[in-house]
Amino acid sequence: MMEVLEQAVKELAETGTLSFPARRRLWEAMGPYEERPEDDPVPCSLTPALKKRAELALACAKKVSRIWAAYAGEDKRPQRLIRQVRAYLDGKITAEALDRESGVIDGFMSIVDDEPNDSAPAAALAAWDALVTALHDESLLEPRYADAADDDLDPYDWDAAKNAALAWRDANSDGDPGKRAVREMKFWAWYLEEAARLLEFEGFKFPPKYIKAFQDRQNPPRPVPEEVSLESFTDYLGAGSYLYHVRTLPGIHETPSVYKLTARIYGESGICPICRQETRRFDCIMAFNYLESPLPGAELPLYITQEVPLFHCPDHSHEWCFPPTPRVNPKAALKHYLKEPGRAEALLEQLERRAVNACELLGGSIILNGNNRLLRVIDWVGFPPEQGACWLDKERELYEVDLTRFGPHVYFSRMPYEEFCQRFPEQVRRLEDGSTELTFSDYWANCRFDAAGALERVVVRSRCHIRVKELDRCGETLSRLLVCFLDLTPEQAEEAVRSAEQVLSKEWTLSVLSGLEKREAVTLQAKLAKNGIPCRVCPTPLGEQGD
Repeated sequence: MMEVLEQAVKELAETGTLSFPARRRLWEAMGPYEERPEDDPVPCSLTPALKKRAELALACAKKVSRIWAAYAGEDKRPQRLIRQVRAYLDGKITAEALDRESGVIDGFMSIVDDEPNDSAPAAALAAWDALVTALHDESLLEPRYADAADDDLDPYDWDAAKNAALAWRDANSDGDPGKRAVREMKFWAWYLEEAARLLEFEGFKFPPKYIKAFQDRQNPPRPVPEEVSLESFTDYLGAGSYLYHVRTLPGIHETPSVYKLTARIYGESGICPICRQETRRFDCIMAFNYLESPLPGAELPLYITQEVPLFHCPDHSHEWCFPPTPRVNPKAALKHYLKEPGRAEALLEQLERRAVNACELLGGSIILNGNNRLLRVIDWVGFPPEQGACWLDKERELYEVDLTRFGPHVYFSRMPYEEFCQRFPEQVRRLEDGSTELTFSDYWANCRFDAAGALERVVVRSRCHIRVKELDRCGETLSRLLVCFLDLTPEQAEEAVRSAEQVLSKEWTLSVLSGLEKREAVTLQAKLAKNGIPCRVCPTPLGEQGD
């Protein structure tokens, strides 16, 4: 056991971290692991070995509980988990009672997903990991992890120590990479001391000289750029490359005006979190709320949106694959960037002077200067006339936007026109009149150009589909009607019904009933309904109430 501890000390002194293989060797030194079928719901026996590993996991959760309290003091669930695990290990409650607490994981993961750039939620995960360890032991001791390295582990499977180290590393580090590295090393030094105590090496202390030597080797903090610019600002905050920003108008629900800045991470490939393979199968551009913060001396707060390309792995299509992104604490970096006198005023001057007009067509919405209007209810929310957006034909649901006032800042699904055409050529159709039609799920966008080839206006036309209810009851009748109304062969109609996609508990979509103009969809829906097929047009036509 002393050899295991010595190896861990050597690794930590050299690297500043304690790898998964090193942690696993420490767990193994505490006693045997009970091999059982994977995902066995029955709690393990609370053997002396399991109890030692659970005590270590619980100590990690307790160490970072204050970090969680500072992040979300009103949420006491992690603290409750810690108390319940303590009670279970002391024999005061049953395994069944402890297991009833495990449902909070969904809530914790939602917080992690909503705040991907804040490590404090990892403290909550550490508390949940302690519960799992007490009931089922360290799952990473399973034989399939025997030769695994840190990069092989899915973040969803991290142990309490790994999550606690993440929370501890970033707390009070001000976004400084050197401070983060040293804080992480100090956490693992503490972890080794806790493990040594459980292994009955009383009095063990990690040598402070190793921490001092590691601290001296760290690179100095990343210098703040001398020039104050929106480009250097977004790069320093780790948000990506500056694209543009707008000064929004008050929203329809009394939403206050803000500076809304958009930055983008560029990359042409992502890494699958399962197989670790690179994939270039592009899916879309995802957007995340990166930072919301007041600015010193500014009347309006700053909202930063980070756009990141999403890729899919051919073998794991359900997994999101992103290009590498910098890990920066944006709130701390903001404070550091504006620390010196005059920098906040210089940034504010740029936000005022360089604000642009921007137009986005995204999903079922038109977004002008950060103000979102759903296409399907645009009749009653509208845009001010001076923003250059208006109805061409309400009956046909044709809506026009004058793009000349937006210059280069016109985006389709978060991409400039040229990039969208390059990535999705199957959704682009060149028309004889020189315009281009882009196809989206709920509408067509007809793009018109001026003599110089610049975007001049876009006409949006609703694209409807019909959802059929109770397909299991009326499928045979629907097949016959499709033959009559759409001139399909019986075989084509049967295949259309057979390949229908269920979108709600009792609704289906058919490819032959999709991509319809409003009038066509309304007429066909009426015919089907008259012949006993319960169905509706989606999106719901203006002025009608959806189910």
